[in-house]
Amino acid sequence: MPQFLSPEAQSLLRALFKRTPSNRLGYGPNGFEDLKRQPFFASIDWDGLLEGRVQPPFKPTCSGLDDASNFDVQFTSITPFDSPALPPSASAHALFRGFSYVAPSFFTNSDSLPATSKEPVESTNGKLCEDDQSDMLASEGDLENYRAHPAPVPADLPPLTPTTARHFQRLAGLPGVKFKSILLDYQILEELGCGSYAVVHKCLHRNSNTVYSVKIIDKIKRDVREEVEILMRVHNHPNIVRLRDVS
Repeated sequence: MPQFLSPEAQSLLRALFKRTPSNRLGYGPNGFEDLKRQPFFASIDWDGLLEGRVQPPFKPTCSGLDDASNFDVQFTSITPFDSPALPPSASAHALFRGFSYVAPSFFTNSDSLPATSKEPVESTNGKLCEDDQSDMLASEGDLENYRAHPAPVPADLPPLTPTTARHFQRLAGLPGVKFKSILLDYQILEELGCGSYAVVHKCLHRNSNTVYSVKIIDKIKRDVREEVEILMRVHNHPNIVRLRDVS
């Protein structure tokens, strides 16, 4: 032990340099309290230090937030590099499932709604719409005509609520609507994603074997007419999904 050290410093080093970890100063549930009682730290006001009332003996001069002149040169001379991330797993798409905020209003009385009250609406990349009983499938000519002359929403239409939604079917005003079951033309496949008010499934067109995605929305809780109208107007945009069918 260096003799130029003070007796308190020598005592601290001897307590730390124990061969057996359990015998070292600071080990165990009361380790920090034992450390504070060490004579080397007798001049420290631990309560004042915790409350920020102790002035530091030395304050380094910093010219800015990015000033690293007070860091060790051995550390600052290390070449920074970005370590590659692990490749995504097959379940990476579900990594953050359950962490999205969902308003409680979307869950109220969901179990009491009849099964026929759910009328799914659109899909992505061909925007399909599914319903358990019927689908509104517009022909290409009808869609083009509606994109140029969208039907206005009646001014006297009351606000959409679970009660008024059963009486006012806002999508029924769209031109060229044909009622038929989506299952006649499409096969509903696995779920792709679930949001706060909609579920997206993969679906397969039976005649062409073309894969689309269908966005299913409960029309009792959401008014989807505006979304459908927007998709019809911007169908030629390369970065926006193309609407195919609506129900």
